[in-house]
Amino acid sequence: MQLLTPSKQVTKTTTCICPAHVKTKLLVRSKSSQKSTTTVMLGGQRTAEKTTMSYVTFNGDLTPRAKQQLTTTELIKRAEKLDYYLQLAYGYAKQIEDMAPIATVSSPLVQHAWECRRHVVPPPFRASPEFTHMQYTAVRTQDPINFSRDGYVLRVKECGNDVKVFVTITMYNEPASQLESTLVGLAKGIAYMCEQHGYDYWQHVVISIVADGRSKINPSMLTYLSTLGCFDKPTMVQMSMGIAAEVHLFEATVQMPTATDGLFYPPMQVIFALKEANNGKLHSHLWFFNAFCEQLAPKYTVLVDVGTIPAETSVYRLIRSMERNAQIGGVAGEIAVDRPQFFNPVIAAQHFEYKIANIMDASLQSVFGFIGVLPGAFSAYRYQAIRAIDGEGPLVEYFKSLTASKKELGCVCWLFVGNMYLAEDRILCFEILARRDCNWTMHYVKDAIASTDVPEVITLVDLIKQRRRWLNGSFFAGLFAIWNFGRVWRDTSHSVARKCIFTLQFTYMAVLNVLNWFLLSNLFLAFYYILSLALFYRSPVLLRVTLTMYFVLVGSLIATAISLFALTGQVHFMDIRPDLVSCSVADWELPAGAVSSIGLVFLSAIKHMVALQLNTANLDVTMEADKQKQSVAAEHEDVDSSFRVFRSVLLLTWLLSNGAWLYMATSFISCSCYLKYLSFTVAVVNIIRFFGAIVFLAFRIMRGATQCAAKVCYLTAAADCLPRFRQDTSNV
Repeated sequence: MQLLTPSKQVTKTTTCICPAHVKTKLLVRSKSSQKSTTTVMLGGQRTAEKTTMSYVTFNGDLTPRAKQQLTTTELIKRAEKLDYYLQLAYGYAKQIEDMAPIATVSSPLVQHAWECRRHVVPPPFRASPEFTHMQYTAVRTQDPINFSRDGYVLRVKECGNDVKVFVTITMYNEPASQLESTLVGLAKGIAYMCEQHGYDYWQHVVISIVADGRSKINPSMLTYLSTLGCFDKPTMVQMSMGIAAEVHLFEATVQMPTATDGLFYPPMQVIFALKEANNGKLHSHLWFFNAFCEQLAPKYTVLVDVGTIPAETSVYRLIRSMERNAQIGGVAGEIAVDRPQFFNPVIAAQHFEYKIANIMDASLQSVFGFIGVLPGAFSAYRYQAIRAIDGEGPLVEYFKSLTASKKELGCVCWLFVGNMYLAEDRILCFEILARRDCNWTMHYVKDAIASTDVPEVITLVDLIKQRRRWLNGSFFAGLFAIWNFGRVWRDTSHSVARKCIFTLQFTYMAVLNVLNWFLLSNLFLAFYYILSLALFYRSPVLLRVTLTMYFVLVGSLIATAISLFALTGQVHFMDIRPDLVSCSVADWELPAGAVSSIGLVFLSAIKHMVALQLNTANLDVTMEADKQKQSVAAEHEDVDSSFRVFRSVLLLTWLLSNGAWLYMATSFISCSCYLKYLSFTVAVVNIIRFFGAIVFLAFRIMRGATQCAAKVCYLTAAADCLPRFRQDTSNV
């Protein structure tokens, strides 16, 4: 920055660089060329010293120049006026920046990508710029709901394609191999849909890839996207320079080669959204639904996690299930473990959990019409069923943990809500079921299979950490659904028979929640009674011998430790007089240290006095900002404290209730009675699940038979009409 001295003859123009690339020009006129005098009060004495003012040019040269006599107060006033005009210019620059045009560029990166593959023949579609050019847009919208309102238009919208299926892939820092496998699976699915609906059906399918954080993404992922023509770092850096971009948007139509040389999958319309900040997977869904889906208005939306590999017909079967039944608002596919390792107990346990959840739980819930959770790794929704209209709808509740303030989530009535939104996908399912004046249901599609890899290097501790959040959120989400079940009878347009079926299902869910609450004590009681029957009643001598051995082993450990301490213990003596010599102080060191300390005190006083005088103008602003920071910090601390107290109370309640049931069972319930009760309860729950799976398979067989009969009738009618058609054509 260039500071100019006043002068009558010369008028200087300088450029001051402000925050956010603000540039403002200042015109300063000089009056005299005398030196200025500054009066400084120090230690009660009044001294006057003359200082030479100077200015520094941009090249770093220091040029002395005489100035008029200015007091410190006048200098401070001029500095305040300069600061005022700089802030005013900064405000004008922010307004200009808000009105700046949208930064968009189109470059032939897709064509360059497949030209670099020398061993691959060119793709069949390459005449239109849609297949050769990539479009980049630096999106500055902070709230995704304002994406269309701020003037941003997706290239698919500009092309006028009617989007029926909109797929989103959410990722964080996974390697490129997982994204490649997912895209290949989706490309096979698009090819299968083109076989069923026509060769140009790919125009109705769009794939969105949302990366959570530019600094967190795996570099191999960006390299792979560059080879597809969906990413270009120089273009992103150049176009987003000076722009506070929230999302870097890349749009391209990609043609992936198949395993057979010379063949390609149908084109894929890809939207790659690279978020600048790392805000979580739910925030990625916020951009997908509130920004992209709100503009394209697709008929169906499909959620896929990176690394999940859908089978060739999986996406088609999900969409077909909703097309056959207009009442279905969401469908769930089957998640399978790719190459399960049965000798690894952790991976085998997850494989068993996936199978039981699909075969028993999902089938039963699909028969009722309400699935507690549609897995975010592979599921599909009818956009009409979840879309927010006038601030109401399932998506509003789904994103409430992002849109609601932390203070609102921390109040007493919202403590349950704050914990239940850890499983926001369960809340979305209930909101679909209980949507006002609607009768949406959810179904499980058995044939829609998607495989996923379980990390090989995973321990039991990692598995517990992974499931802790899920269990916490699912428990509170289940309580929320049971507590608000009255909305199904009061607000929805389901039939009376369907509402009665939902009543049975939610009663079953309430019983399961009670059993899960007392699972810890029941597990202990089962082992307690079984071991009592095995050891105490039949062989009391063996129990006494075992307890005696325990005491002997513990006693031997204690004796061994004492013996080792006695054998290895030593006593050491040390003379500390040599250390006192280094602690002495010479006679001349004290006066010199005192003089130096006094000098430092005076220098510090001068420094703080000048700083205090220069910062007087901004003192109120700084104090106000500090107050706001303190209030926000105090608010966050109160909310965190409320959640900590709530978690502690809930944990103590859980432990005390399980302890009370444990005491009552061991004191007043006999062994045979408890085991009979436990066996009966487990048998009833599993019989209900097994019956639901059988009914699900029966419905599936009936649906298949009905479809076969319809096809036979259609072919018979066509055969009957064929002679008439030939006769009419012959007459013509």
